[in-house]
Amino acid sequence: MFFQKIKYFFYYIRPLAFLGIFIVFILHSSIAAKFLGFKLFDVFSLTKILPALSIALLAVSANALNNVFDLKIDKINKPERVLASGRISLQEAWLISVSLYFISFIFSFWSGVLFFIFYIILFLLTVFYSIPPFRFKNHWMSAGTTLALARGLLLVLSAWSIWGKGFNLLSFWIGLVFFVLVFAASIAKDISDIEGDKQQRVKTIAVVYGLGVSRALIIFLSFLSFVIIFSGFVLNIFDKEILFLFILLPYLFYITYLLYGADDKLSKIDNNHMSWKHIYILYMLLHFFFAFIYLF
Repeated sequence: MFFQKIKYFFYYIRPLAFLGIFIVFILHSSIAAKFLGFKLFDVFSLTKILPALSIALLAVSANALNNVFDLKIDKINKPERVLASGRISLQEAWLISVSLYFISFIFSFWSGVLFFIFYIILFLLTVFYSIPPFRFKNHWMSAGTTLALARGLLLVLSAWSIWGKGFNLLSFWIGLVFFVLVFAASIAKDISDIEGDKQQRVKTIAVVYGLGVSRALIIFLSFLSFVIIFSGFVLNIFDKEILFLFILLPYLFYITYLLYGADDKLSKIDNNHMSWKHIYILYMLLHFFFAFIYLF
């Protein structure tokens, strides 16, 4: 019974989300170190690993907190989830979220003033996203912007900040690419949640404007992320090697097919629309490709 409960706790915190954010932070910290003239090996020092752990823990803390406030919605849309199915209690869910937030906050202290400022901004965004009366999640614009900042622009800038310089044109332009792509992913994620969102009056694009507008915006924003990459090259923010990223364009056409030409199947990853899963894979691939270009 004890080990079964531990397994449910493990599922609840979504370890893949933790690992993904941790890897992304390390990749952009490495890009920053190389660009700013630091030794690449220093990326793996304790003072540079702790902020990566802090941001990754903050991400899973936010997921756990959101699940608490989304309980009624998840009982309709995703009843198989650990909390919605009753495999862990609401009190246990609160304990997990608060504990992870606390550990994340402690780790953030060891990472410098500039990083701590970014951390506080991200912390407030994750709280305001879920908790009433703010509840940014209840409207598609505030929900998409919050996620795009937390998993896109500010994630990149916070990784640069541990080297004492959180903002420059290169870091901003890279972050802008992921801001737009994450916004697209946030719309895709809502496609499978229409029924519960309607009942709880959550104004997603799919609920307010319908699936046609949702699909069109997902594709527009996804292609816009590549337009931003190309504009960065034209403006001499990126070197010509950045054009290598366009090898991923066929994958984007496949995502378009999933949205328009395929059945609305759900991914085995959290029962979200298949397009969301593949936008997330594209998101990770772009991070790795950026790192490859700037590190090698």
